[in-house]
Amino acid sequence: MATNSGFSAQEVQELKEKFTTFDTNNDGRVDASELLELTKTLGETATQEELDFVLKSFDKNADGGLDFTEFLELMNTLRSVGRN
Repeated sequence: MATNSGFSAQEVQELKEKFTTFDTNNDGRVDASELLELTKTLGETATQEELDFVLKSFDKNADGGLDFTEFLELMNTLRSVGRN
């Protein structure tokens, strides 16, 4: 069963686990330094400019990090780009 994020319930659970792992200060959001660590685990190295772009694009409430909903939007976008 797919959720409104475009992910199945199992995928959402797996993404939540990743999100929680990289939210190292447990503030409910992934900031730029935490996002950098996440990209490294995916085999990518993002520049500060790229991280700033991601945050500017997906941080809808402008709190300086991605909450889980914003993180899901980012992951959905990355998945869509990967298909093309």
